[in-house]
Amino acid sequence: LLPNVLFHATAIPLLLIVILLLLQLVPILGLSPKLPRVNYFAYGSNLQPRILESRTLSRPGTLLPRPVILPNYKLCINLGTAASVETSPHSKVPGLIYKLPLPTFNILCLTEGYPLAYNLITVQTLDSNNNSISAYTFSSGRGLSDNKTTERYKNILVDGAKENGLGEEWISYLESLETL
Repeated sequence: LLPNVLFHATAIPLLLIVILLLLQLVPILGLSPKLPRVNYFAYGSNLQPRILESRTLSRPGTLLPRPVILPNYKLCINLGTAASVETSPHSKVPGLIYKLPLPTFNILCLTEGYPLAYNLITVQTLDSNNNSISAYTFSSGRGLSDNKTTERYKNILVDGAKENGLGEEWISYLESLETL
């Protein structure tokens, strides 16, 4: 009885991953160019498109980010040594909007540890023309407490901010994050 329970417990997530991977092939094979898309706000390591591409099995150069600001949120290192955004009036978090095909977004949710590590929340971001863009992002929901991060993770954040022109003030803030 126990081996059957273990099989069923692992088979369902594996089956879901296989289905999501097959859905990734749909646009590559030219079967359906019009998959629904989801706005995703990236603020951590996914500021680097190549990291997001590798996590979501996307073809290099196909994810075209757009710089935005997330008002009334603060970047916190409160999920071990990883970042999260938490509600904080008068604060802001620069980041990127990616328009991800729904299967790609579903893979991202799995690789980011949703729903165990992060909650999926809807946020209102602002582009450079002050237009509001609704998007999904991940938040640990652990409040404004800050931990130290690793030097490696800090460098990923800084490099992503520089690569996407998120501003010297933000880059300086990221460079000031305490490390272990």
